[in-house]
Amino acid sequence: MNKLIILTHLIFCSQFGMAQVEEVKNKTSWGKLENNQKVGNWQYYDEPGKLSLMVNHSTGKIIFFEKDTSKYLIKKEGDWVLSHVVNPPHYLGSKMDFFSFIGENLTYPPVPLANNKTGQAAVSFEIDEQGAVSNFEIIKSEEGWFARELLGLLKAAPPIWIPAAIETGPVPSKIIFLLGFGINNSYTPRRRDKKEYPELYEEKPYIYKMVVTAKKPQ
Repeated sequence: MNKLIILTHLIFCSQFGMAQVEEVKNKTSWGKLENNQKVGNWQYYDEPGKLSLMVNHSTGKIIFFEKDTSKYLIKKEGDWVLSHVVNPPHYLGSKMDFFSFIGENLTYPPVPLANNKTGQAAVSFEIDEQGAVSNFEIIKSEEGWFARELLGLLKAAPPIWIPAAIETGPVPSKIIFLLGFGINNSYTPRRRDKKEYPELYEEKPYIYKMVVTAKKPQ
């Protein structure tokens, strides 16, 4: 089933002239660049040394997906349900690269930083059958600044996702991103948060969790 999903936004036209080929190999990916475009098979690792995904960037075909028996949030007959999938929704690359984009581009909001405030924000977004991202929704925010920062980062992230798929084909899916904002490498979720939003603290594959901390002179 996974070999039938064609990622049409990967396919590009070859340029005329001498091709410049470069091999790229690091902790998150392994493949070749031709004229700065990904070509052929690329391997992606969500964890060091553990292959999670292989995509042929010349044909747009998925070659390998790590087996996943978890349930994901997908839309069936107009309703959001938890269901097993043939292929889970996945960032087109390593999940670690997606987290790196968030961490490298985040700015700790200056008002809560000046007042030594830490906190959390959670934003959900949908991935349609073609891998397009839309319908961002703030579902938790202790401080408005945190939610606005996370929302802006998710909207700015490269919109390259592999859609979830069941036996009949691709289906819409939903991801929830929970981001903690700490100061000087210190962050602890408030107890009441776990009572008010218990589902956010469960270990679910469709809930991405990350903590970032800002350095501030003591």
